Amino acid sequence: MVPWYKRTLSSEEALGRANTHLENAKETKDRRRAKKLCDNAKEALERMDISKSIKDHDQIIAAFRHHGELLEKLGLPDEAQLSYSKADELRYNQSRWNRL
Repeated sequence: MVPWYKRTLSSEEALGRANTHLENAKETKDRRRAKKLCDNAKEALERMDISKSIKDHDQIIAAFRHHGELLEKLGLPDEAQLSYSKADELRYNQSRWNRL
């Protein structure tokens, strides 16, 4: 049995958690706290089953982009690039899905 803290989240639950963490990170002046909140947002997004989240793709892409922007502001360009790459990958897959 998967522990509760590793279970897969619905897109709605994951986006809710991620967006809350990202908004809190944006508002805080404490760099360490902002980084921890960004990590929490990333963890929530990673626990989401994206394959079941077709209708939420635009919101998921926006969350990954917002995550990257915050990491860039924190001076973490390599980590930001990973989020941007994930957003680009999802956008590419979404455009492929829409053509089918």
